[in-house]
Amino acid sequence: MNLEVNEFSGAERSVKNHIVEILGVQWPLSIKKIFNRVKKLGVSVTYQAVHKSIKQLEKEGIIKKENGSYFLNKKWIKNMHVKFRDIEENYSDNGVPFCGKTFSDSDIKFFSFNKIFDMDQFNIEHLKNRKRKRVYTQSQHLWWSLFQFKNETKLDIPDPNKIYSICRSKSFVDSLIIEHEKSLNLNVNYSLVPRDNHDIFVVDDKVILIFYPNEFLNKLDKIYSNNKNVLDENFFKVFEEVFNEERNIFVCMIKNRGFSKQMKEVMCDAFR
Repeated sequence: MNLEVNEFSGAERSVKNHIVEILGVQWPLSIKKIFNRVKKLGVSVTYQAVHKSIKQLEKEGIIKKENGSYFLNKKWIKNMHVKFRDIEENYSDNGVPFCGKTFSDSDIKFFSFNKIFDMDQFNIEHLKNRKRKRVYTQSQHLWWSLFQFKNETKLDIPDPNKIYSICRSKSFVDSLIIEHEKSLNLNVNYSLVPRDNHDIFVVDDKVILIFYPNEFLNKLDKIYSNNKNVLDENFFKVFEEVFNEERNIFVCMIKNRGFSKQMKEVMCDAFR
């Protein structure tokens, strides 16, 4: 299934490449139509040479014939896709994707705190000094407003009604906190099984967070819910169409031994 053209002269290699490129744009085509399109490219070639190249490509499994016309072999296309993907991976530089964008190191900052209280203060300061009013949070449990509740102090955060929080727990304490935060004009809701929009990979000392757009997740939910037979050809057709669509997928890679160790320990709990 490889495009082995080394055995031919330079002219023959060029003709074969032109044929593949032509059939990559329009198909199926007869030999005569392929010959005319090759000539339009300004290539000096005879009909017999084009005929010979087409037969060679067919023998190698690169093109197929049906009803007297030719088209690229889909198996060969997939094989080439895998090969170029491997080449792309080989050309990746220090884990930086060949086809993606790299952001400045200043765009990624890593912080470590020794106390939950200190980490909370860090987040609260961000809430106080934020430039955009609307904020979204997702937590296993809510707690930071407990301190205001205990000390009977006011919430010193601007525009609390623009803060939207999701709590994964419906415990008694969480229920109290939710009611308290609602009284402070915060928007808080339960969501026992919120859909995560990210995947996590922990490799060596690196934690890789992959964030998917909501429209992709909605399409994936629909595909997984509405298909009962994964062997169905239409299932893979729709599946591949969704995965080949252009969209923004943001990836955050953090290299930190302590953080990666902690994430590994959390994930290992699922296998104990």
